[in-house]
Amino acid sequence: MPEERPCRRCGNKTELRLGRMSNGARMPALQCLTCFEYDTGYVGIKSGYSVQMQDAAPALDVKSRDRMREIKYAEQRKAAEEKARVAEEEEATWWHNYNEYTTTLIWKGKRERVMARDNRTCQACLKCEATEVHHLTYKHAGDEPLFDLVAICYSCHQKLTQMDRNRRAKNQIYGFEKNR
Repeated sequence: MPEERPCRRCGNKTELRLGRMSNGARMPALQCLTCFEYDTGYVGIKSGYSVQMQDAAPALDVKSRDRMREIKYAEQRKAAEEKARVAEEEEATWWHNYNEYTTTLIWKGKRERVMARDNRTCQACLKCEATEVHHLTYKHAGDEPLFDLVAICYSCHQKLTQMDRNRRAKNQIYGFEKNR
């Protein structure tokens, strides 16, 4: 009798089953009795599974495996949707707090010092009068040092903001750590 092998995916008990490949060839496999996934790697005659044992084995339960996969994928989708919902809420909360911060006297004082330091000249194009202050990074937002801020004109600020949003979107797609 061959040694029992646990399921490679969930560690539970497996049972010898017999399936058929698309060309009709026999495909003996060990099928998990819990998750219904199957593994064909340990079922050869050299592993102790005789042809008679393989032929006597019940058929692979592909329907149960597919149902379990559907359940697993639905759970994964639900978890991903929840993660996205939480991230969206966190983003909205962050922006709400940031927008409130920009109405404080602390921010207004920093803004004025940056405008004076940069001679009210846009530091992106060095042509136009600066009308706004841009964060080079939001890493320290709320407690930012002045070197994280630059005076900038409206047009350049719009361009930079769009570039930053595109970069963040790309980083999220590729799974890079989110950095404001």
